[in-house]
Amino acid sequence: MGPLRPERSIAMAMTTSTSGTASISPLAGTEDDGTIYTLTVSANTIDPHERIDFEATLPPGSRFFIGGVEQVVGADGKVAIPGAAAGIAAPGSNVFFPIGALTFIPPGDFSGLAAVEVVAITSDTSAAYGFTDMARSDPATTSVTIAAAPDLAVTVTDPTMTIAETDAPVAFMPASNVTLAVS
Repeated sequence: MGPLRPERSIAMAMTTSTSGTASISPLAGTEDDGTIYTLTVSANTIDPHERIDFEATLPPGSRFFIGGVEQVVGADGKVAIPGAAAGIAAPGSNVFFPIGALTFIPPGDFSGLAAVEVVAITSDTSAAYGFTDMARSDPATTSVTIAAAPDLAVTVTDPTMTIAETDAPVAFMPASNVTLAVS
């Protein structure tokens, strides 16, 4: 088991009958370093007839996975997350979690604050009366700080180069011993 990482937890609220939490881990990373961030969400409703699904809004261009399976993230950064009851529904306690572990990778070349907004969507359906009521929670926003990383690496195996002083524009064509790598 790896080291424990700090998490930031934000509460979600829908009505007096529904509550939930959202957190992200780790809380920091570096641009393009391949870190996979884990999003943990849950919600509870006191009504045993309701079900809860979730929706996350990520920085556009992010990749999102449920149980290791990549999901379609809309151009607006939104992704649907099906919920599953944690156990047998009981009055006063009906906890829901996503159907699998949630992970995401920020877009390439992204640095700064990557905010992830999560809402719980409660639905109550009655086949007998032919209705479905749905309500969205207030959004819970949690974030991760992504540090910038250099995108250009230059390696010179022969560091000596002489250019004559001039007022004219200087053009330089690197020799075969100069390597430019752009990430």
